Amino acid sequence: LLALGDQMYAMGKLNEAKTLYREFFAQFPKGPPSEIAAFYQESAYKYAQMMTLTGNDKEALAAYEFVLLSKPDPEVERRLQMEVAELCLKVGRTESGAARDAYFNRAKKLCEAVQWKGLDLWFGQSVVILAHLEQIKGDPRAAMSTITTYLPMLKDLDEALKAQNYPLKLSPMAQ
Repeated sequence: LLALGDQMYAMGKLNEAKTLYREFFAQFPKGPPSEIAAFYQESAYKYAQMMTLTGNDKEALAAYEFVLLSKPDPEVERRLQMEVAELCLKVGRTESGAARDAYFNRAKKLCEAVQWKGLDLWFGQSVVILAHLEQIKGDPRAAMSTITTYLPMLKDLDEALKAQNYPLKLSPMAQ
């Protein structure tokens, strides 16, 4: 069914592709059994990318949640959590009221979860997202406070990335 879904997507039949993918994920509302976890995870990630590329950000968020249900490796999970947080930020900007708050709260919770697990590239990205959230909410002082609070760690992270010859665009200092 997913191979057919891929073909529907390739032919521009997005609604048919969505239906096939949704039917697959609906079979496992609490996540996949261990025997198919890797396949489920790859399929959910591919579907999330399809939806992102076609501008279906809310559907992409749902697909990313399926990926997280598959219990990915911790390093992969951190990256995915930041992808979901960024998408929540993007979608939340277009919403208002309770819907906006729900997206922003989800982004904040994901950022906090990442921060508790160590100082790395994803930590830096979480700080940037938290500052952006405050800025979008109309509180530039809170955004600056977030940056100021984490600045020593961000500088250390920037230096570590430079020492390992990572592109500077990956540094939270660039953002």
